[in-house]
Amino acid sequence: MNKNVIIALLSIAVVILLAIVISDKVKPSAEQVLKSQYDEIKDKGIMEMTETEWSIRNRYEALQSQKNNLPTDTLSYQQARMQEETSQLLLAINNPCGETKLIEAFHEIMKFNMPYERYKPEAINVQPSGDCSIRINVTTKEPKYGWKTFWVFEIVFDASLGKHVLNTIKRDFLG
Repeated sequence: MNKNVIIALLSIAVVILLAIVISDKVKPSAEQVLKSQYDEIKDKGIMEMTETEWSIRNRYEALQSQKNNLPTDTLSYQQARMQEETSQLLLAINNPCGETKLIEAFHEIMKFNMPYERYKPEAINVQPSGDCSIRINVTTKEPKYGWKTFWVFEIVFDASLGKHVLNTIKRDFLG
């Protein structure tokens, strides 16, 4: 064979190899595509994600687990949504700033601190007054003499004390 033919074949082979290497660098790998998709959704909560987005999240986390030799721990979309709904429900129930909790605290404080001031629990008027407080208008009746008093109370959850605090805003003796 001629020297020129060999050089030409080697040149063609080098060009083909360079084209393959460059195309691999230009074309993103499946892992890079998955990472970019994950980066777009990583800050979303399960309640904001679609089932497809959740699948992307699970595939990415499984890939990371394999890379780090850790056990794969993923949930189905339905399981994750159910867990999040349960968690949100428990937070709502145990929230000391919820209106229901504030009203319950009001009744407990009244029962303990003002046992002789009677009122109908269903006859209170509740108005929101801040992030973690409500105002309650109530008319009490003293049982011995039947004297009535109109009250406006504010009940607040004091996080530093870790308890509800009742403040008297207004008190009018009605007789």
